[in-house]
Amino acid sequence: MGNFETNKILAAIGALLLFLSFTNGVIGVVGLVLLFFGVKGLAEHYRNEAIVKNLVTGVIFGIIGFIVLAIGGVVLGSIFSISTLTSNVAAVLGSVLIGLVVLAFGLVVLTILMLLMVRSFRKSLNALENHSGEHLFHTAGTLLWIGAILTIIGVGLILIWIAFLILAIAFFSLKETSRTQSYYGTSTSTYQSSSTSTASGGSNFCPNCGTSVSLGATFCAHCGKQI
Repeated sequence: MGNFETNKILAAIGALLLFLSFTNGVIGVVGLVLLFFGVKGLAEHYRNEAIVKNLVTGVIFGIIGFIVLAIGGVVLGSIFSISTLTSNVAAVLGSVLIGLVVLAFGLVVLTILMLLMVRSFRKSLNALENHSGEHLFHTAGTLLWIGAILTIIGVGLILIWIAFLILAIAFFSLKETSRTQSYYGTSTSTYQSSSTSTASGGSNFCPNCGTSVSLGATFCAHCGKQI
């Protein structure tokens, strides 16, 4: 899909639109689509399917979270609407209590889904960092993770917002260096088979998260999956 420059620009614009999505949800959807196609192209360039697979997994968790949020909003609206139709104080207090329980449960579920989503995104970004050498991917992934943890108290949204901006800068900063091109030489055998040996002093890459692992390693030190 396209060339390296096209894919990195698509991904960068996508991340930038996600940064601006706090003002318009439609912009966020467009940004997510552009980010997906850009990252997909980069994954093909680096010959590592785990990069895009982890991104897709994260998007799925995000969609589930959105559905949970929508259902929770409808349920809460129904509960409080019913409470306004009665003058019975006990009934009103009961409805409010149920509403608070539903709200608390929903926040817990949303937090868990967000953590799972960001965890997958972070794996994808770490793999991009390993292939490209661009450390801003790691910075963006870390901010997303901390932001997801702190979202329940509101502060996390600011960190996530900043993370998307850093992610856009990371994609714009990508360069097709010799390190990138080396994957098309003899060392590309690491992508064809995780068990294939590379040149002396080289390394393999985890097929799950894309992290560089030592030759002969049987488990990934980053995600714990068997090589």
